[in-house]
Amino acid sequence: MTQENSKIEAGAEPSVGMSSEDLTMASVYRLRNNLRFQARFENGKRFVLIEDPVRGKFFRVGVEEYRFIALVDGELTNEQVMKRVNDLIRSEALEDKDSESSPLDRETASGVCQWLMRSNLVTCGEVDGAKRLNLQAEHLRKMQTIALLNPISFKISLFNPNRLLQRFQSSCQWLFSVWFLALWVITGLYSISVLAENWDRAYASSVGVFSADSWLWLLITWFVLKVIHEAAHGIACRRYGGEVPEAGVLLLLFTPMAYVNVTSMWRFSNRWHRMVVSAAGMYVELFVAFIAIIVWAKSSGLVASTAYSVVIMASVTTILFNANPLMRFDGYFLLSDWLAIPNLYGKGTSWFGDLVKWALFGVRFENQSSDDEKLAVMIYGTMAFFWKISISVGLIIAASVLFQGAGLVMSAVGVVLWFGLPLIKQIEMLCGKSATKPLNKTHSAVSAALLAGLLLLGFNFFRAPATKSAPALVRFCGESTVRSLADGFVKEIFVT
Repeated sequence: MTQENSKIEAGAEPSVGMSSEDLTMASVYRLRNNLRFQARFENGKRFVLIEDPVRGKFFRVGVEEYRFIALVDGELTNEQVMKRVNDLIRSEALEDKDSESSPLDRETASGVCQWLMRSNLVTCGEVDGAKRLNLQAEHLRKMQTIALLNPISFKISLFNPNRLLQRFQSSCQWLFSVWFLALWVITGLYSISVLAENWDRAYASSVGVFSADSWLWLLITWFVLKVIHEAAHGIACRRYGGEVPEAGVLLLLFTPMAYVNVTSMWRFSNRWHRMVVSAAGMYVELFVAFIAIIVWAKSSGLVASTAYSVVIMASVTTILFNANPLMRFDGYFLLSDWLAIPNLYGKGTSWFGDLVKWALFGVRFENQSSDDEKLAVMIYGTMAFFWKISISVGLIIAASVLFQGAGLVMSAVGVVLWFGLPLIKQIEMLCGKSATKPLNKTHSAVSAALLAGLLLLGFNFFRAPATKSAPALVRFCGESTVRSLADGFVKEIFVT
């Protein structure tokens, strides 16, 4: 589930003799005819939702940005559009002294124009819109190819599940009824009490749940539960009028995880409906876990061990992964809608990235979030950045350990794709021809010296201990050796 946001950045390449801003403002843009616009008012904020049905993308822009966008008609230059918008704002200010709208400056207007072009929401006289869409589609295919080359994590699109979900939709409406919610709560409370009564048994059962003999069964259980999880997302999305155009498999260290594309939920004007879609998978999967706890407590043998595996897969892993708001899974979209901060992940990680650039290279930046969003964006951005780094490093280490020699190759590819390519891109943005914000050379030199000093100190204080390996025979204290005087095999032992 993804959402695009109207973050404005500068980035167009300047023409000879003209700055990037001058070139942009002198251009004539035309809005694409197939775009859809919808005015929204949520959580005390007014904004406009732009839907691009061709690419299945959604963009959220403020009222002031929309005023500018609405006048992009293919006849006026962007400079003329800005003047008209500012004239309108000034006339409104004369009529209404309490108006909070302020005229657009040239830098902001240029940023809006460049964002429109990069997002392929407009066409330009010099560049055909269809050609731009084809170029973007080609770029997207290249990015997908690069993603498939990453053996640690890659996604495979399989089919369009709309028709299949439509068949199940009518028969699964009860999952989102009030009476089922009441049943869910009662079952959950009862299962928790059952688990508390059998806590010692549950702890003892957990010892062997991840044994080598049970990995195949756990993997099958995991995949079936994730199919149920994603089907719940799709059914909830269809319930409120959305579409589910894509379903597939995400392979994380070759562990299959089903996924569905429910991006159309951003079309819903009711944010509680969007939150239901985001929570539907966890909601249904946790109910399965509640039932499995009850079955486990009332049974024994193979049934009990199977039920316990379902409990672990449907509760612990769901809470750790899907409910974690620091990853772009269900918990993130719930948090984003609850805080009413669209594209929270993008804003947060972008802010932290700008902070790192300022700390290392002295590049100036501004937090473009509104005043009531800044604190949440800064806290989330910091936590999400370090979580992403820790998860990426953890997966790389796990790949190198689990798959031996092949794992080292996988890890090397993961390092290049996850760290190497983004680093090269950032260097090009800071030092390349299209760089818009110059580096502070003095600041960069001081930062490099400090980092080098810290690394040297780290190597001196945290040296790896010297180790040696040698074959050895371990014998327990007080053990006794029992030998049979007759040839053959020991069939049964009658002593402890």
